[in-house]
Amino acid sequence: MSDHDPILLDLGLDVQYVGFCTNVYTPHASWKIANDADLLNYRSALSRNLASLNLQTEVLTCHDIECDDNYHFHALADYVKGTYHRCITDACNSSIPCTTIRQQGGRIAGWSEYVQPLREKSLFLAPLVD
Repeated sequence: MSDHDPILLDLGLDVQYVGFCTNVYTPHASWKIANDADLLNYRSALSRNLASLNLQTEVLTCHDIECDDNYHFHALADYVKGTYHRCITDACNSSIPCTTIRQQGGRIAGWSEYVQPLREKSLFLAPLVD
C-alpha cells in the first residue's frame, strides 16, 4: 500500500477553453559550438559594425550632470539600440552557428533516474475488489 493520504479538491470555476498554437521554433546563436574561426569572424564583424555607428559630438561633450535635454536622451537611447540590435545582433547572426530543432522522441530528462522509481513506489499495487 502507498504511504500517501488521498486528497480531494473540487473547484467550481467558470472557465473557457483556450486553444494553444503549436510551439514556434526560433533559432538562436549557439556559442558553445562556435569554433575559433567563428569567434574571429564575430570579432571582425562587430568591429566593422561598431565603427559605422555615429553619435553627434554635441551629445558626447555635454558635461551637464543633470541634463534634461530630450534630444540628448533620445540620441543616446538610439545609440544604445543601434549598438545592440544592429551591431551585436548582426555580427552574431552572420558569424555564430545557430541552434537546430532536436527530436527528443518523447523522453523527459531525469525521468528514469529520479521519477520512475518514486512513481512505481507510489502506485497502489493491491488488487481491486468489486
